[in-house]
Amino acid sequence: MVAPRSRRGQRTSAPVADSRKQRRPEDHGEQNAHRWQTTVRNLVLITALVVGPYVGMRGYEWVHLKSGWVRPALEVGHARQVLIFGVQGSGTTQTTARLVHLGIEVAHESSDAKNTYCRDGTVSWVHGMMALPPPSDHEKSVKVLCEKPRPNILHSTQFEPPDEAKCSTRVLWSTCWRQECERVMRLYHGCLLRNDCPTRFSSYLLQIRHPLKNIASLVVKFCKTAGKHELPHPDVLAVLEALYPSIEWAAMQGGCVEVFSNYWLAFNANILNVVSKWYRVEETPPCAIASMAGFLDEADDRGLKQHSAYAPTVYKARAECAQQGFGTSRGEFKSLAKPPTSGSVSEMRGTINQVNKGRLNVTLQQIREIDEHLADQIVHLATRTFAYSL
Repeated sequence: MVAPRSRRGQRTSAPVADSRKQRRPEDHGEQNAHRWQTTVRNLVLITALVVGPYVGMRGYEWVHLKSGWVRPALEVGHARQVLIFGVQGSGTTQTTARLVHLGIEVAHESSDAKNTYCRDGTVSWVHGMMALPPPSDHEKSVKVLCEKPRPNILHSTQFEPPDEAKCSTRVLWSTCWRQECERVMRLYHGCLLRNDCPTRFSSYLLQIRHPLKNIASLVVKFCKTAGKHELPHPDVLAVLEALYPSIEWAAMQGGCVEVFSNYWLAFNANILNVVSKWYRVEETPPCAIASMAGFLDEADDRGLKQHSAYAPTVYKARAECAQQGFGTSRGEFKSLAKPPTSGSVSEMRGTINQVNKGRLNVTLQQIREIDEHLADQIVHLATRTFAYSL
């Protein structure tokens, strides 16, 4: 049969069957199965990419911190070698990094050795509360410290590992975390004065920075301006009021300069009561700090006879300091304690505080105009005790 022609004389093609209508039922099943396999494969891939690094990190931490395979694990009550106190802005972050470079396992603002690499010690300001006498209404101070989360300022996990079976680490704050915070604060606040600290250290050191530079760094870090009547962030003020309730922080008319001048004075004066040694950060190399902390003492395979220093740490620190040209005898570091020869403070290479790099200068006259007695107290502590020139 001849196919019909179109109006223009062209043959018209025969109708083509719709392929979608001709598909067999099993084709739809194969397509759905393929789509499902693709979806599952993508979900597995995404999960692996997201969860894999976390699982790997936790596994790495377990091997190095908790298994005991690499180094003996430490519990809360096990002794550490050194706790270095230093007010914020005194260069504690840099000191931590320099000690780690020597092979010493110290952490900044943490003594939780189950989750943090701090089995040799801690460099911290928050642990300074261990040396502070609790106020008469201690419970009130504890409630203030733990009434809300204070990120980057204070948390119970800075002192002890969290009870993960009790408080969920997936939430920032909860009733459980508040209760845990209160428990830890009661234990550690003033514990050095009571001689009942859960975590003990063989040596306690105080890191000092020139008061005027330190105060300026604190003002820049915690305040919008250095003007009068400008107080620090409310969380900072609340912590100061809880730790030093005898000082009327909120009533200070000299603003942040007055607040942090008082804080520098109160912190260092209290810490002096519990430390065996102090050093000026501007002129004390990390090997000298390691020496004061006992990491350069002679060690054998059983460790140190009079210290809790981990013998392999001592070997690494001694080798690194020898490579840098430092001796291992403590007597060789006596010259490092000489006071500055002028009012200017030389910064040890790499210890210049980056928060206040050229942004603010605080002068003694400025403090004296706010409170003459406060200025005299700072001068007395800085010059008579720490041998600075002001």
